[in-house]
Amino acid sequence: CSLSVDELAAGDGVFAIGNPLGLERSVSQGIVSTRNRNFDGLVYLQTDAAINPGNSGGPLFNLKGEVVGVTNMKATSGDNLGFAIPIRYVKDFLRNRDAFGYDKTNPNAGYRYMDAPRRVKPAVVSSKSVEGRSGL
Repeated sequence: CSLSVDELAAGDGVFAIGNPLGLERSVSQGIVSTRNRNFDGLVYLQTDAAINPGNSGGPLFNLKGEVVGVTNMKATSGDNLGFAIPIRYVKDFLRNRDAFGYDKTNPNAGYRYMDAPRRVKPAVVSSKSVEGRSGL
């Protein structure tokens, strides 16, 4: 899938995929509330798509299937206030990870990095799964 945020506008449809509260392969739908929500000097996409614990780190897609952000957090003091890191910042981090202190040999880095495949091809799709029933 491609990665884009350039044409994203408030009101555009988005959907998030993740494992909220351990519920695997959950999809939530919403809209972009704003492209530029600032917290502590950082810019986030704000969405009303349901973002819950377990969604963090999952993709936020536009309706074309392009990744526009990486879900990050939700406001616990309100409803329908989800946030995602805009994909342009994720791309910048990946291009310049050495400058951010990236060291893939450091087991204490707190994350694991793998080179992303160009394409994902499922080896087996169970006919009883959501994906199988939808014809994937």
